[in-house]
Amino acid sequence: MKKLLLLGIICLVTIFAQAQKQKVILDCDLGDDIDDAYAVALMLASTDKFEILGITTCYGRTNDRAELACKMLYETGLEQIPVAMGRNTSNIDERANWYAEQYYWSKGFNKVKPIQQSGADFIIEQLRKYPNEVILFSVGPVTNMKDIIEKDPQALKLAKKVIAMFGSFYIGYNGSPTINAE
Repeated sequence: MKKLLLLGIICLVTIFAQAQKQKVILDCDLGDDIDDAYAVALMLASTDKFEILGITTCYGRTNDRAELACKMLYETGLEQIPVAMGRNTSNIDERANWYAEQYYWSKGFNKVKPIQQSGADFIIEQLRKYPNEVILFSVGPVTNMKDIIEKDPQALKLAKKVIAMFGSFYIGYNGSPTINAE
């Protein structure tokens, strides 16, 4: 009887602990600067706190970024987390065409592949599936956010929170009077 009671308590604690995990999506331009790799690593190291619904890539060569994300997930044993590519913008912005050093680490990696769904469509689907439950972290140029707004202007209102790091709204970087948009 004690074993059955202990098993029941363990099951309830496990269910409660899982219920407390925060659903998150990370939208990033992984591969250029190291900050996005740190963001991915921090999130992957926090799976006890986060239920990572997916990683989406934005800006420039999103296929290279997705390949890098897939390899990071594979190397950490978390390859079940989906990676969705955002729209490739390297034909629009010349700055987005350079081949960042981080890409060499994952070049040719094909053990895990991104899902076929676009980054914007993946985010919309998850927000509709889990209304007011998902925190969307956006740490890159907001090309997926633009695509979401164009496809479904109400979708981002379904997020529990949108936490974004991009540009400036009222004053420029380092106190400049010129606003810096990204």
